[in-house]
Amino acid sequence: MIYLGIDYGSARIGLAKANSDIAIATPFNTLKNTAAALGELVRIVHEENIDAIVVGKPLSLSGLPSAQTDEAARFTESVKNVVDPIPVYEHDERFSTKSARAGRLGEDASAAALILQTFIDAQR
Repeated sequence: MIYLGIDYGSARIGLAKANSDIAIATPFNTLKNTAAALGELVRIVHEENIDAIVVGKPLSLSGLPSAQTDEAARFTESVKNVVDPIPVYEHDERFSTKSARAGRLGEDASAAALILQTFIDAQR
């Protein structure tokens, strides 16, 4: 199974990929968050033969909805609508961007990789 991880942001959308056989998420790409982003996402899903999508769910440190939770939820619903019947999961993204900043790779794609990796690890 090939997974696509998404770190949604109001300016950029980080993407990561993982194959369930290897179970290691790697940064893949970063899209500008424009009107064309969903179309680009659909193209990537088809070209990369994505079987499932994991979108980071932004929560506050206490686990409660944050200011960006509603915006990310609307984005997740839009993704579900354009990639149906591919399953789309939400996964807690607390600390992903902060952890990605500590790394040396692109922050948005690295955050997506961390979100996807924690999802895959939780499935085991």
